Amino acid sequence: QRLQLAGLPDDIARCPELDFAALARAVGVRSLTVATVGDLEVARALCAEARWPVVVDCKVPTGTLGEHSALVSRVGR
Repeated sequence: QRLQLAGLPDDIARCPELDFAALARAVGVRSLTVATVGDLEVARALCAEARWPVVVDCKVPTGTLGEHSALVSRVGR
């Protein structure tokens, strides 16, 4: 997002589509994928009850800048 806000190309910062939740499950870590706003409640509940780390793989559509994007530009200053 910082690259987008600066008007720079961001293709070099994009990761290929990986299923981090599946990778976590493969090594015995509880995980889930968040793809919709509705999935956030499931993630919250899972994290609240977990005794061990949880991997939450958040899928954000390309080009999406959230309401917090103004804060992103100030990170690291």
